[in-house]
Amino acid sequence: MECERFEELTSLHLSGELTTEQDEEYNRHRSGCRTCAALLNEQIRADHLLRTSLAEVPVQAETLQERVRRKIDGPAWRGLLPGWRALQVACVAATLLIVGIVVTGHLQSAPEEVLLESAAADHVEDAIERLPKAGWVTNSGEAEKLAERVLGDGRPVRLFAPSGYTLARARVCNLEGKAQAWLHLIYEQGGREVSFFVRSATVSSATAGQLALADEPRGRTVGRYAAAGARRHGLGIVFVGAVTRAESIEMVRSAATSIS
Repeated sequence: MECERFEELTSLHLSGELTTEQDEEYNRHRSGCRTCAALLNEQIRADHLLRTSLAEVPVQAETLQERVRRKIDGPAWRGLLPGWRALQVACVAATLLIVGIVVTGHLQSAPEEVLLESAAADHVEDAIERLPKAGWVTNSGEAEKLAERVLGDGRPVRLFAPSGYTLARARVCNLEGKAQAWLHLIYEQGGREVSFFVRSATVSSATAGQLALADEPRGRTVGRYAAAGARRHGLGIVFVGAVTRAESIEMVRSAATSIS
């Protein structure tokens, strides 16, 4: 696959619209091309930043559009500002510049931050929005077999379950700019779902985000969710849920200490 073709298929890959064969070819090219892998990472981060920003600030779009339209078309603007259309263009350009600066700053974030943010985005897609995706298993036995295959150990499926929670479903997902495969475990209690993401450095090479994790769990707030991660016994462990930051760190610590 040529890099130009890779760019054309990126949006379809992110929306899950590629066929299995196309997606496999896409992933093969990404694995062997650092430039395209970085391009995909940037697009994922920019998309996540935009969606998170919009979700955090509710806007009455129709009302706002009408108010802006009245201001632009009103006679007062035309009378007082002969160059009002030039002003419109300048305002739009300034807004795009600010957004570009913000996005660029986020794209240069540390690997651990990229990992936690992409895990939070995946949690929203899978546990909150419930976007249709292939590969889910809902039986604990099947989930342990999946964990055996991708982690070399089926125990995390059982040991990582928070107190009072049961496994809802599991699948292999792509984090860190959709470039790295992690096992996604979703646990449920009374309609409330939390996520664990796990990757083994002994079965697959450690990722940049996994290597950036510390033995002692660290966490941060991503939008409306808390995300925390740690690296223990060759495993990268990330938790995401609608809990406090301190609770997310404790969730990871409990999971990490459960593996001996």
